[in-house]
Amino acid sequence: MGWTTSTRWTRKSLIAERIAGETNRNGHIRECLAHCFKGAPWKGTLWTCWKVTRPDGTIIKYIGCDLLQYSNYDKSWGFKDIEAGMGPSQTNCPLSYLLMEKYDYDYEKGYFIEWVGRVLINYKKKESPLYLKALKAFPNAIQIHLDEKAKRDSEPPFVFKKMVHFSEIIPKGLLEAMKGGPVAMLEADDKAYDQAIIDQANRLTNGE
Repeated sequence: MGWTTSTRWTRKSLIAERIAGETNRNGHIRECLAHCFKGAPWKGTLWTCWKVTRPDGTIIKYIGCDLLQYSNYDKSWGFKDIEAGMGPSQTNCPLSYLLMEKYDYDYEKGYFIEWVGRVLINYKKKESPLYLKALKAFPNAIQIHLDEKAKRDSEPPFVFKKMVHFSEIIPKGLLEAMKGGPVAMLEADDKAYDQAIIDQANRLTNGE
């Protein structure tokens, strides 16, 4: 899910290419039902609603979330394709897209419903009939998001570990290992390396 870039694209041509329907070699027919671009002239999010029809007639529907960005370095446009089921950080998806179709996501758990909760919170200050309709369609979404947020907030904070050049800790490790032979040398080197990383992280945390 990395970035794809090209100097032949303009924003307009890139969007046109991203929303184009297709029939792949497996016979899956993909059709864009709606799309809109939200953002600045040089970067933003392309929101899309998709319907995929399989050869057996089964239909799958999902919301696409393409990140678009212009690079002044090589004068290229690029995109990174994501979809709502991955729980993207972007929350400015049009509310009408949530209500347009019955999408193929688990509406009681998973990244999609937690993302819907964040989208609804994003629009909460702009309450409208459409917002109230979306709230009714996804009654548990906001609570699921809040529960997930509380769970994340209760977890121990992540400690940033900066890699330390091995030459910085070899002398200490070798000195400690001289008393115990090859096995002790390996253990001492490992401990010294771990401690060096912890010490460096503490220095960075304290702004040293």
